[in-house]
Amino acid sequence: MLPVLCRGISKEKANFCLVGKLLTDRPFNAEALKLTLEMIWRPVKGLTSVGIGKNLFLFQFNHSLDRRCVLDNGP
Repeated sequence: MLPVLCRGISKEKANFCLVGKLLTDRPFNAEALKLTLEMIWRPVKGLTSVGIGKNLFLFQFNHSLDRRCVLDNGP
């Protein structure tokens, strides 16, 4: 069974997802966060991000190697 966050996403695409949390109480620009992470991670096939809670984001990569690179190299 898929986690609640990934319902409506195929199992194959759910394997391309990561959940991240920004650890701050200060206001921030979610679009700037996404653009900054895209510059750091440089996903070859692109990235979609969705806010799913307070400072909580679902990142969906379009290729498993992009996701693997982030898991292996951070941040």
